[in-house]
Amino acid sequence: HIYDTVALSMNATPQKIIDLVSERQAGADGAMAKLIEDTVFGTVPSTTDTQTPLGLFYYLVGGAQGFNGLVPTGADSVAYTTVAGINPTTYPRFANWADVYVNVDKPDLVYKMRLAYIKCQFIAPMTVPSEGNGNDFAILSNSNVILPFEDALDAQNDNLGQDLAKYAGQTTFRRTPIQYVPVLDDNAVYTDPVFGINWGKMWFAILKGWDMNEAPPHVVSNQHTVQAVDKDLVWGLKCLDRRAHWLITK
Repeated sequence: HIYDTVALSMNATPQKIIDLVSERQAGADGAMAKLIEDTVFGTVPSTTDTQTPLGLFYYLVGGAQGFNGLVPTGADSVAYTTVAGINPTTYPRFANWADVYVNVDKPDLVYKMRLAYIKCQFIAPMTVPSEGNGNDFAILSNSNVILPFEDALDAQNDNLGQDLAKYAGQTTFRRTPIQYVPVLDDNAVYTDPVFGINWGKMWFAILKGWDMNEAPPHVVSNQHTVQAVDKDLVWGLKCLDRRAHWLITK
């Protein structure tokens, strides 16, 4: 983030209205979060790209029903030969569950989600305290999937009262919330994807010492009253077991 030291002086106590530095810092952190979200749910990088972090569409690949999520295709339209250095053709167990649906309804998408739950051994959250099993499940999708699910909940409940959207934002599947991911509304990889993620088998790896590492302020070139603060994050998405996840697409 950047700030003008003259503006800081003009906004100093007792005239101070807001903390300009904190406001700029919050804006920069928000931009960083948006960049990470776009990367995680974005197009798979080119096969020659060694800088862009690999997202979910690298590890989870669409396909016909079964553990048929093999290798992704990069932004250069070239298919990868391995995933995380492992060739799923040579090691077929290193593949995610995949399926294809047409309609967002119980006979089609809901049934295939039920099947994916069984095949990937998803376990619904415990209703009583426990030591846990190392799993952390999430279902992620876009508005084209979530809104019809909410309509289905409304249709099967006869006691909605005066609330026209009683179940908006409260849709669950086997007690696991279905979370809305805005980026998936416009993703260019698959149409209306539905992810089943076990965050206990996939996580963000951050290089030690580079977790939002903030450098001291420095003067911006040719703007001697303006200072910039650089913040760096070196991260990557790591998948331990692809069979613990599923991706259902149109």
